[in-house]
Amino acid sequence: MRYDESLTSRATSTRVGALLVGALVVAAAAGAAFWALRREPAAPARVEGSPALEPAPTSSTAPGTPALRFTPLPPDALSNHDPPEPEALAHPLLEAPARDVMTDADRALATDPEDPAARRRRALAQVALGEVDVGARALVALAEERPDDADAQAALGAAEARRGRSEEAEAALARALAIDPDHAWARRERGALRRSEGRTRDAYEDLVRAARLAPDDAVALRELAAVFFAVGRAADAAPILRALTRAAPDDAGGWLALSASLEAAAAADDEPREVDSATDEATQAAGRALSLAPDAPGVRVAYCRLLATYLRAGAVAACDDAIRALPGDPALFRLRARALASQRLFVRALADADRAVELAPSDGRGYADRAAVREEAGDAPGALLDRTAACRLEDAVSCAWLEARGLEPR
Repeated sequence: MRYDESLTSRATSTRVGALLVGALVVAAAAGAAFWALRREPAAPARVEGSPALEPAPTSSTAPGTPALRFTPLPPDALSNHDPPEPEALAHPLLEAPARDVMTDADRALATDPEDPAARRRRALAQVALGEVDVGARALVALAEERPDDADAQAALGAAEARRGRSEEAEAALARALAIDPDHAWARRERGALRRSEGRTRDAYEDLVRAARLAPDDAVALRELAAVFFAVGRAADAAPILRALTRAAPDDAGGWLALSASLEAAAAADDEPREVDSATDEATQAAGRALSLAPDAPGVRVAYCRLLATYLRAGAVAACDDAIRALPGDPALFRLRARALASQRLFVRALADADRAVELAPSDGRGYADRAAVREEAGDAPGALLDRTAACRLEDAVSCAWLEARGLEPR
């Protein structure tokens, strides 16, 4: 059950962004969800002298990994003329820390200086460590020596993309896929490149193929989910994000994106049982994100918003934490006001609603939410004043409320 159905109907419209890219951006008032905390892979435990992981498999999948099933995007939802998304190229190229890969590659090259896999791994490690031009030049040489090596061509394409040479990157990735059309890593990298350029339709085709070839590739799954978010189909990304949380269970951003997707599904569903199930899973996913990234402000905001919107236990405490992290965000005060009002703590709820209006006096949502609190508290005249003010500030819900009662904004 929601505190006020009308006040949360906007909550899931624009959850795109860059979850999984850098720090979380907070926009709880708009219901935005974010990719979070993309970082270099942590070093796995391994026996001294054992090789670091390859940059990526071409099409292999771990035994037992379920096939990826999801509702495809309709063609009319996709365009090749979208704004660029440069964060699409921010994902790590290696499945192990770059310095570990470099060390193992150097060890292999000491034995065989012409080892192509070691040369490729070393060059990609250089790219990952910021020596982009040096690594790219090494990969140019390797690709020229080995024109029929799909791995070498794919690695070159990824490196060229990182140094902003889109045409060269596209050409190298096309060569890799001409050699091996099922090269999942090349598909993924070309999809990311195309998404970075705003070519969403072309990116989607590559990312779908990559994710189906390698349904445990967390990067491919993130990038594919990002397409769904970008075209306003966050609810349909849930199966992809569930696969992501299986592939990368310690990725806070993946859990937060799953929470946002499930909340979007709940907002679009009219069946109460399905809504409750989706919001329960969304809350659990946000809680998992919070346990993994307790100091990330965006995670705190998302958890506060979910608990307060759907009247879950612990909403007030969750919003206390979020407000400590972001004391100037009016949306958080509105959310805590809802949670307090649901417990009939109206004095505290009105104090928070007042603070939200003070922080954003030109935002009709603050007045609308304060009106809801006043209605709960039995202050009908005060609620009417706030509904009127909200309508004047173009809050559609408040205007509809007034119209339904035959009232005009004064």
